[in-house]
Amino acid sequence: MTARSGQNLQSLIDRVKRATETRERRESLAKFLGVSLVRIYQWLALDRAPNGEVTLLMLEWVTAEEANKTKATGSVSTTTSDKARSTKSDYEKRKARPRQK
Repeated sequence: MTARSGQNLQSLIDRVKRATETRERRESLAKFLGVSLVRIYQWLALDRAPNGEVTLLMLEWVTAEEANKTKATGSVSTTTSDKARSTKSDYEKRKARPRQK
């Protein structure tokens, strides 16, 4: 392994560490890669290095995760609770019309 490839792998592992701060995210990565959670821990600790194909898949996964995180933090969504209330309350809407004589 050359110094440059080692730096690239270290950079990727750092990105993966940030994206997998919770166990749930690490499990998601393991499932995506088709490996055990133990293997993920070994790679993150740099005890072992993933092969080339797994490294590319890991890059794909972390890039998608970073894009989703950026999209989620940068977007503004309007939920039902954020919408303006109608001018009439539910009670007023349910009231029966006055009877005509």
